[in-house]
Amino acid sequence: MATGKYTNIARELFENLPSLTNPRTDFIALFIVSVLKVGTVNLSKISICMGGQANVQSNYRRIRRFIDQIRWCYHILVPLILKWSNVKGPLTLIIYRTNWKLGSSDLNILCISVLCEGFCVPESETLLPKKDNNC
Repeated sequence: MATGKYTNIARELFENLPSLTNPRTDFIALFIVSVLKVGTVNLSKISICMGGQANVQSNYRRIRRFIDQIRWCYHILVPLILKWSNVKGPLTLIIYRTNWKLGSSDLNILCISVLCEGFCVPESETLLPKKDNNC
């Protein structure tokens, strides 16, 4: 189990994300604290901040493997994020669709988010099958 400042975050993650093991929740807690410390999502900088007995390159590879392997379920994460944000009262849902062109491909994205006090938490996103698709 995590030690020090990561313990509370790791315990909360373990209690609210039952599909994750202790080592995973410990890693996520360490990752969250490292992101907050360095103030960026640059993985190289986060891997330096993670410290521990492993060298920086090992931390970097560990982060990359985690990002490649984990598949988040928004329906579990959103309540946890809202709980941590201390959001109370009625929530507003935002439904947004956008179409981007990437080379010759059309990316048609439908996103549903929860509007909180000055920030949005994505609930789900879906790639729609064709340009200007209205579901």
